[in-house]
This record gives sequence, structure tokens and C-alpha cells, in this order.
Amino acid sequence: MESQQKLVRQIVRKQPTFPGSQHHKSKQNTVEASFTMASLQASTWRTLGLSVAASYTVLGALDVLLPYRAGYEFFGLPPSDAVGRLVPLLGVRDLAIAAALFALARQGKGPEMGTVILAGTILCVWDAVVIWQAKGPKLGGTIAAGVVVVTAIGIGLVRS
Repeated sequence: MESQQKLVRQIVRKQPTFPGSQHHKSKQNTVEASFTMASLQASTWRTLGLSVAASYTVLGALDVLLPYRAGYEFFGLPPSDAVGRLVPLLGVRDLAIAAALFALARQGKGPEMGTVILAGTILCVWDAVVIWQAKGPKLGGTIAAGVVVVTAIGIGLVRS
């Protein structure tokens, strides 16, 4: 069974390893933990990164174009002058992150995309906390799950 797993890993990674080689010894302990993430190509990670950029674009556009509705739907805020002024700032933040991700993707800079995504995750965690407090566990939990997925994509890109 173990030899079959090693063969699968070699095929997926497209890197032959030979028992006793330095590469084999150095990677042996970390392969199990990173097998799933390592099995994806760099181009796949970039595509996943682009999906994060698209998500930031949609959420940012909603915040900018429909600030009162976005403020209520996401944060439970009733319409007010403050909502009309501050929610678009959140949208511009998201659009700026999306623009950076699209530019990095165009340049083929996957690890840099991952760094931007992980930095943005800090903001997303706080968004999830505030949304959970305002709208409850259904929407808050959905956002939190999305943060976990986005974090995994960011890590995958950094490691690609």
C-alpha cells in the first residue's frame, strides 16, 4: 500500500524520487501533509486565484454601486449617510485587491498573488466576524467558510 502511494505521488508531482536520494529523504516527511495542495499545477492555482479576484470584483462592485443594500444585506446596517459613505470605501478596497490580483496573474506571478490573497484574508476574517454578529451564523458561517477556502488558495499560490 505504501509503495502504491509513493508511485502515485511521483506521477502527480512528475518528479522521480529514488529511495536513498537526498530529495527522497528531505521530502518524505512533508509529502503526506502537502499531497493535495502539491498535486495541483501552478496554472490551476493561478486560475483559483483569478476566481478570488473575480469574487473581490463582484463584492466590491456591489458595495460601490448599491451601498445601502450591501450595508443592510451584509452588515445589517439601516440606510444612513454614514452607510452611503463608508460602504463604498469597502467596495473600493475590494476592487483595489482585485486589480492587484488581475495584474499579478497577467504577469504570471502566482506566489505574489498568494501573498496579496493572504493579506486580504486578514480583512476577510474581520468581515466574517462583523457579518456573523450582525446577521447570525447562517451568513456569517458561509462567509467564514469562504475565508477558509480563500486562505487555502492563497497558501497554494504562495507554494506554487
